[in-house]
Amino acid sequence: MKKMMSLIKACMTDNMSLFKIKKKDKSKKNGKGLTIFLLIIVGLSIYSYANTFLDALIPNHMEHVLFSLFGLLVTILIIIEGVYKAGALIFNCKDDDLLLSLPIRKSTVVFIRILKFYTFEVLYGSLLLIPANIAYATRVSTTSVFYLISVVAIFVLPMIPIAISSIIGVITSATSTKFKNKSIIQIIISMIALVGILYLSFNLQGLIANIGSNAAVINETISKYYYPVGIYSKLYINFDIREFLIFIGINILVFTAMIFVISKVYFKVNSGLKRIQKNNGKKSYKVRCNKPQVALVKKELKKAFNTPVLIINAVLGMVLLVIASVAVAVKFNDILNIPQAQMPFTPEKLNSCIPIILVLLVTFGSLTSSITSSMISLEGKSFTILKSLPVKPFTIIMDKVYTAVFMMMPFVLVSDLIFYIRFKFNIAEIILTLIASILLPFIAELIGILVNLRYPEMRADTDAEVVKQSGSSNISTMIGFLFIIAVTAILMSAVLNGGQSLICLATADVVFLLICVWLLKRAKTKGVERFKNIDV
Repeated sequence: MKKMMSLIKACMTDNMSLFKIKKKDKSKKNGKGLTIFLLIIVGLSIYSYANTFLDALIPNHMEHVLFSLFGLLVTILIIIEGVYKAGALIFNCKDDDLLLSLPIRKSTVVFIRILKFYTFEVLYGSLLLIPANIAYATRVSTTSVFYLISVVAIFVLPMIPIAISSIIGVITSATSTKFKNKSIIQIIISMIALVGILYLSFNLQGLIANIGSNAAVINETISKYYYPVGIYSKLYINFDIREFLIFIGINILVFTAMIFVISKVYFKVNSGLKRIQKNNGKKSYKVRCNKPQVALVKKELKKAFNTPVLIINAVLGMVLLVIASVAVAVKFNDILNIPQAQMPFTPEKLNSCIPIILVLLVTFGSLTSSITSSMISLEGKSFTILKSLPVKPFTIIMDKVYTAVFMMMPFVLVSDLIFYIRFKFNIAEIILTLIASILLPFIAELIGILVNLRYPEMRADTDAEVVKQSGSSNISTMIGFLFIIAVTAILMSAVLNGGQSLICLATADVVFLLICVWLLKRAKTKGVERFKNIDV
């Protein structure tokens, strides 16, 4: 038993952080402090949302619907997040070779893997359930039964979504060797989730009002299509020991069935992931030679699309750009109907500022989507191979910039097209805004690559650490926001002081061009120098 506990403890230490924080040996206390701080921030945010929902539910005496909503939310989030984590926590783990070489039974290995995955998802789900229960307890009178249900639900409610995500993980892991672009599924799911979150954020007030007035119907619908959450919510208003045991039993039964399925296929799937498949058949191949720049851009695009966290993080600003463009196009007439006393612009002045608004939106989208701020760091140990290529460093640097701009331009051009069609831009407005739409992504990506060359993180444990938590990523984001504030302040000030929109746009284009030229020179001198000095 002592050996089993030691083994579990050793396996639980890897890849179990809810918040991935890079820390040196001397700063372990600071790392723990930051983790606690993030937990408090997330907890307070969820607590605030729960209270907002209760504000709408309590007047209708439907406060128990809060648990239907949060039960469903926990289920959906654990399924989405669990699909990503299944590969890292169950299959193809880093310590597989060591663990399988030890004199322990295979069933023990499977048990440890599933226990690790279950523990992580319980911690993940508790980030939502605990604050929601605290909010309920502070607003509604409770009994000891409330705390019993709350504690049991934290451990039981995630079981079915864990089972679903695990089975999906089995299927994707088993078929992963047959598909070159398996990460595209992850990107699509993440983008759907991102758009859903943005939609809910923009319509939160209307959503809450709708929940308050239709709480009974919503609760009945959730209960009808997902029975465990229906029982879970019902227990808070009418505790019944039989239904309580049914609630526990259903979740445990599904979870047990999942364990049985995984135990049957685990080693077959896991060995398949590690096996190098060779094809001894006779095949003819066509070798296509590309120019160095074309080959490097293709290589960068392939690497980017095989790094879902990079695509998701990079596309966020672009998605917001398109959403904002659609919102302005649809709601512009409503803005014009706002009383004059509440607006700094006359309707005529606002109409003339539409090209400026487009440029400001493109500035925001471009400067919050710095893809290149992590492209050097993502090379990791393979950076030495990149340096050894018979290609000039400046060419390699610029190919990363071209790749990032190529990924951004479809979103920018869609936004431009929406404005051109909706507001009927003339030729001068189209040319000036199009120039800005081309220069701004180049500025954003040149800033990103220069910052990443200055602050490379070549020994990160995961891609997520490089993309989301590295120094170059944070610095690029900060510079981007400062740039957005400066451009917005200067252009809006010029327009408010009587400047003509076309003259302001032309001046802005000249300034953007000069900044772009200066950044190119920096990339050719300082950038190349730092590229050569990076040591892996």
